[in-house]
Amino acid sequence: MVAFLEPKTPLVGEAVRGAGVEITRQFASHVIGSAIVLEGSGFWAARFINVLTKILLVTEVKIPQRVFSGMHEAAPWLATEAGGSETELLRAVAIVRGRMHEHTEFRRAG
Repeated sequence: MVAFLEPKTPLVGEAVRGAGVEITRQFASHVIGSAIVLEGSGFWAARFINVLTKILLVTEVKIPQRVFSGMHEAAPWLATEAGGSETELLRAVAIVRGRMHEHTEFRRAG
């Protein structure tokens, strides 16, 4: 599992964090590893790392979970956890993110 947090991502409230914890618990048996990619730096990233650390501690899920500063940092770790190819993982992530951004831009234009 890969989650991306971009610099414009706002901090979420308690209800959303609780839902995130519940979803993580619910699907833990289907997850080989969880990479959270923070694409930013400074105060914003520090606050998110703090929030994410608390969430990871509360979930008490026994899956490997790590926070990274970029996908190229996360890919080797996640590929090793999943037993797959780092190159294929990066390619798949690029395709999915491209489609997500196209969809987001389309919704904003409409």
